[in-house]
Amino acid sequence: PISVMESFWADPTGEPESGCIATMGAPEFVAEETAITLIPYDDTTFGLTGVLPEGWQEAGPGVYTRGNNALDPTVLIQQAVPDVNAEALLQLISGQLGLTETPESIETEVIGAYTWTFYQTEAQGAVVDIALTESEGTTIIVVLFSSADEHDALTEAVLLPVLEAILIQ
Repeated sequence: PISVMESFWADPTGEPESGCIATMGAPEFVAEETAITLIPYDDTTFGLTGVLPEGWQEAGPGVYTRGNNALDPTVLIQQAVPDVNAEALLQLISGQLGLTETPESIETEVIGAYTWTFYQTEAQGAVVDIALTESEGTTIIVVLFSSADEHDALTEAVLLPVLEAILIQ
């Protein structure tokens, strides 16, 4: 690479010697994997206990951001709303996300102490996973915003363990 550069600087109008490029391998990229550690928490505002990713910052009641940088869309929401059914809460969150239609359920699954109904959509450039359950007159909502390239990993490392651990106090 140095001789190609020197050749160009010596004669910018000529074609530099580039035979060595064919012998070069592709650049090696090393993906940095950061393990996510989940820690227990008690949320007295919403009457929930569960787990959170360690180091994520609380941006508001029940709202946690990873905040790797200003463009990081990764957000976890864990909230409980008394006397509001899951359908009404889904319509409310859909409006807050700027969706023109309420997402359709993609599956229902028992995880931890509850039966969760899952929804998935895209908003604000992120994949949005919504999990809803009703218990004792309260609807619990867990929302994970993630980039498409991290979606599967964050679902496994954050969303599913959060659903497994969350409980109404």
